[in-house]
Amino acid sequence: MRPEDNAAREADAWRQFVTRLADHLAGRWPAMPERLAARYPAFVDLAVQQALDTGLARAASVARYVNLCFVWGPSFQDKPGFEWAAQLLAQARRQEWLALHQLLQRSLA
Repeated sequence: MRPEDNAAREADAWRQFVTRLADHLAGRWPAMPERLAARYPAFVDLAVQQALDTGLARAASVARYVNLCFVWGPSFQDKPGFEWAAQLLAQARRQEWLALHQLLQRSLA
């Protein structure tokens, strides 16, 4: 198998994941796709890219981050008052799951 084939399959699998994530979150947060309408897929794509940019690599971590973007808004970690989130996400490259767990627990609190 050629590396290009693997890369293409991986990219396709990732696109399918993002589509399923968007569908799942639309069911959990129906007001978002209603409010954003045609912009909804772009919102999800942007949130996924932001998750990847913060160093999140696992699909479950990306999904949790995107869900928090539904709660707090995109790039929430860069907003005033969310310095705690930025600090936790800075740890994500070393301890991804722990950083996400702490981020979710703090969000719940």
